[in-house]
Amino acid sequence: MSDKEIVAEMRADISDVRDRFLTQVNIRRLVLKADSFPVFSEQKIITSKRRNKWIVIYKADKKSDLKASEFKFILVCTASFLDGVHAFMVTKPYPDFKRDWGLAHFSPHFFARYRLRFHVDKTGMDLKKHFFRKNHSFFCDFQKDTAQRVITPGRRMFGTSEQGVALGIIRSAYAISFKTFITSDMLRGDQVEHFPWVESNRHTVTDSFKTMRVLKALWPFKKKNPFKR
Repeated sequence: MSDKEIVAEMRADISDVRDRFLTQVNIRRLVLKADSFPVFSEQKIITSKRRNKWIVIYKADKKSDLKASEFKFILVCTASFLDGVHAFMVTKPYPDFKRDWGLAHFSPHFFARYRLRFHVDKTGMDLKKHFFRKNHSFFCDFQKDTAQRVITPGRRMFGTSEQGVALGIIRSAYAISFKTFITSDMLRGDQVEHFPWVESNRHTVTDSFKTMRVLKALWPFKKKNPFKR
């Protein structure tokens, strides 16, 4: 499938996945009963009507987030290919992204490297759930020549998150493909050419789901909005 086809498949799934998740998790209770923030829901594996498996997490940074709950979902769709299970997260994949939907692609090799370097004793979907619970947001930019904003497939990119740095390339006009994940200490090697700039932005992380505000229009509630009373 092309990235454009993957985006179309995910768009067709999104409302169904959201509604199924809400039948399993009481978001309102989670937020109102929270003693501290941010607060995360239990991770759920949701199988859509189209038989796609999604990892879905809800996050709230404050109680008032209930009023904007459409924007607070961490959404990761998984798909099996010949080389294993790949993951696709709804996000803004590169600077100056203008489309309404974008993807970050994570290969099986990416998760193998993460498991090895962070000593995570999990495999399969449990490993992916563990990764996205800790690394659900990425600040993405070009690895070098940052003044040149040309979007070219194959151009080297990076994405900083809570635990480290993902390295990859622009995959298409719709997506970035992350190939491996390294610790912050490894940045002092040759894998990232502009270490000082990357390090200074390591904690400047933008929540991926907040960049996709168009989702509000794409997720019409079939019934009364369950978040509001």
